[in-house]
Amino acid sequence: MKFRQISLAVVFYSSILTNVSIQATHYDYQSPVPNLTSRGDDQAARTLRELTYAKKFLSELPATINGILWPQRSVSRGQTFARDSESTVVEVTSAITTNTIWQEEHIYHVTADIPVQALLVIEPGTIITFAEGAHLRVNNGGCLVACGTPDKIIRFVPDETIEQYIGAFNAVYIEETASVSTKISYCLIEQAYIGILTSNIRLDTPIRHNYFNFCVYGVTEQGIQLTDIFNNQFYVSYEGALYIDVWSLEEEESSESEIRIQNNTSHYSQYNALTILGATDPVNAGRIEIVNNIFANAYYGIYWEYSAWLYSAHNGYYNNMYNRNYTHDEPGCVEMSANSESPFETGTGPFDQVYLKPNSPFINAGCARIEIDPDVPGSYMLDVGDVSQLPHILGFTTTLTDDCDLGLIDIGFHNPNFDAVNVGEYAAYLIADLNQDGTVDNADLTILKSHYGQSGSSADGDINGDGIVDAHDLRIMRKRWGQNGTIHPNISINLSGDPNYVTGIFDIGIVGYTTDTEHAFLFFDGQYVGEFLNFRNGERIDLESFAYRNGSHNLKIVAISQNGFISLTENVSITTDNRFSCVNMSQHFRTNKNYQISGIYNGSKKLVFKLINLDDEVVWSMESTDSMINFPISSAMFTDQFFTFSMQEVTATENMQIDASEDDEEWEKALTKKFEPLDYRENSPVRVLITLPDKKIYKARKNAIKSLRNACRAQDYPYVVLYLDQCTWFNLRWMLKVPKHVNYWYHAGHGNCRVPRHQNVPININDPNTYILRTYIELYDKIYVFSYLKKNFPPDQVPAWYEDLGELERKGKSMCDLNLGNSPRLRIIYMDTCYSASLNDMAGRLGVFSQYPGNSEQKYIGWTDEVWGTGTNFDPYTMYIERFWNAVGPGETPVFNALMEASQYAGGSVIYNKVGAWGNGNPYFRD
Repeated sequence: MKFRQISLAVVFYSSILTNVSIQATHYDYQSPVPNLTSRGDDQAARTLRELTYAKKFLSELPATINGILWPQRSVSRGQTFARDSESTVVEVTSAITTNTIWQEEHIYHVTADIPVQALLVIEPGTIITFAEGAHLRVNNGGCLVACGTPDKIIRFVPDETIEQYIGAFNAVYIEETASVSTKISYCLIEQAYIGILTSNIRLDTPIRHNYFNFCVYGVTEQGIQLTDIFNNQFYVSYEGALYIDVWSLEEEESSESEIRIQNNTSHYSQYNALTILGATDPVNAGRIEIVNNIFANAYYGIYWEYSAWLYSAHNGYYNNMYNRNYTHDEPGCVEMSANSESPFETGTGPFDQVYLKPNSPFINAGCARIEIDPDVPGSYMLDVGDVSQLPHILGFTTTLTDDCDLGLIDIGFHNPNFDAVNVGEYAAYLIADLNQDGTVDNADLTILKSHYGQSGSSADGDINGDGIVDAHDLRIMRKRWGQNGTIHPNISINLSGDPNYVTGIFDIGIVGYTTDTEHAFLFFDGQYVGEFLNFRNGERIDLESFAYRNGSHNLKIVAISQNGFISLTENVSITTDNRFSCVNMSQHFRTNKNYQISGIYNGSKKLVFKLINLDDEVVWSMESTDSMINFPISSAMFTDQFFTFSMQEVTATENMQIDASEDDEEWEKALTKKFEPLDYRENSPVRVLITLPDKKIYKARKNAIKSLRNACRAQDYPYVVLYLDQCTWFNLRWMLKVPKHVNYWYHAGHGNCRVPRHQNVPININDPNTYILRTYIELYDKIYVFSYLKKNFPPDQVPAWYEDLGELERKGKSMCDLNLGNSPRLRIIYMDTCYSASLNDMAGRLGVFSQYPGNSEQKYIGWTDEVWGTGTNFDPYTMYIERFWNAVGPGETPVFNALMEASQYAGGSVIYNKVGAWGNGNPYFRD
């Protein structure tokens, strides 16, 4: 069977911003896979629709696939997964239409096609067994939350009646009508026909940290909307680990399609490890990123048909018949032939098949560093979207040692190493510091050389613990060469309130860090939550406990020091106890799609739900006495870009917030429109950009933002909002580079004009030796965006006055990259951050001193001082900004007059003295 000749419109994703394209190429291949024929071929091609409903159970299987014995029984029904003999088996025979929690102490037996049309929460450690032809189908607003933990995997396995073949069930099918809050992580899916199937839906959370063992297909996705796939392990896929088709079931396609496939490992596939079917019309080519994956022992590692904006980089290939069916260069790829030594070794656990050997070429072969290095080629790919969506691998390992991945990331799947602790009483000397003198040096090398080739202990040089001192150990020592330190800092978690009774929003801090602690990250039940920034100044992370099920959970902090040490705290157990729990609702609403809300209420009062617009008007409300909450809000209600969703308990005599704490925000959630970059192309009419990376500052500035919104309406200026996780460098860069009509930008967040000269020495505003003057703002993804960096000068033309920012030169971003320094496009920039207008460097890089005609219209406004206080202490600043936008309208009243008018209120003169403004053409502004 022969593939028809097809045209591949190949354009690297980087060309979205650079307009660099690559010549389209034609391919003509013999298909090695009879069921993967071209779409539209006269011969019957298998579509995902057919895959979904197929009941083809393979009774005639080869004894082995590429040398791997194909199982005749589930490999996870052995002693490792044995249940207490008294465990109750719950038969699941009908649709799930009320919110339900499947508990660990039971085994759930799915016997048919079971619709999930409410909230289904599966506790960590739970086992779900499937009869032949059974599966869970999430639709009609249903929300599945199957989030295991690294030490308690959720297991989807065939029941005892399925012995002679595999592929007798499809584990999870997520339809277009399901809630986008559906989550699947730390799950083992075994012997399924399809492990996870999605149909035209982009979930808020990627499919990540899962194990797919002996499935026909691991993950299959079809449709215009696709869900990202991060850090999964696919072990022995009968046909293929991943199958992606950008056609919807109605045979529609769109250039809005996008998917990121990162840090996955496929080990053994009968046919193609990854199959991608793009758009038949190049005009509809979506964007597909394939980065840092390993494809091993397959016919094709990547098989790609039709058109897509494809970026494929830093993938690893081992022992495939063909690595790819396209010939374009792939930056950073690692290709190993069948004659190469296997890069894998087997651990002792039930799903430890693909640990990397310490000398594997896949080690340190990734396209970014742990801390996301902007200078490593291709690492900008990791700027896409929210940093929390990335396959964070701090606290994870690719090898059998307990040593976490560090520096340039290893490619492929990272195994959880969540129980590892190396602080406090668990603190140990550096790995490879054999004589424990605090330094990895010649003395340690001498010890290793004296035992080389012999069996021995860690003190003899057996660093990786495999029982022999050899090249593996030497490689680890080379990696650690020159490191200093005896023990890890005694970092620990600091909680507010009683850890045994956590309700509402609670905050978490870090204590015990040392002067060289550079980064600190918080994990909740093995899932990345966020990074502590400015922890030396007491910054903490807020966590919404009501978003999780009530019960026991684990917290962990992972820190990185300047010299590269990773410190892992103990797991801290907390118990959440909220009257409203398992709250699943997205931070953003989508155009033309209902907004789904689900949760479980264990109180006794009536609940009132409200959708409130920016003018504090209730545009929708609903009452409920049901303990199981699962309902949509019609997309017709979302007529603006800002809303607040509130939940209240109501009795006959009072109207009170659900939680007894004073912070009423605990049961209010700000919602903004979902940002889709491709909605804002070059000729987009959008005129105003509003960026809000901080929840508390947004709340304080709400009235000022309303004034700006009203000004936009008055002038009929379309605007776009980047709120919280949407406010990333990638999205900001897109909006300031691609749409050509954005003339106004308001940013409210954190920033400064002083950068620590030494990371370990706090800034003393009275001592210039402690800081470097450079204006920057902070985005949600913890990216510092500076006015300029060294990379913006030609290497041989760096000015003598330039002061290097050290590590921040590598990690930071630069406004110069936007090429607005000599552009008249931005007319008003209001930078609502501390010290944002003390210097003119940020203003200059955004174009207010450009030499183009009309530059007198360009103004940059900010603060020359710290924006102090919280709550009511922000009110004078908010009132000033509110009056300014009311007056400027935008673009009508001259900015100078608007600033004068803004100060005409009680206390306005105090705020006015802290306003800084830069621009040309008006005596008020400093040139």
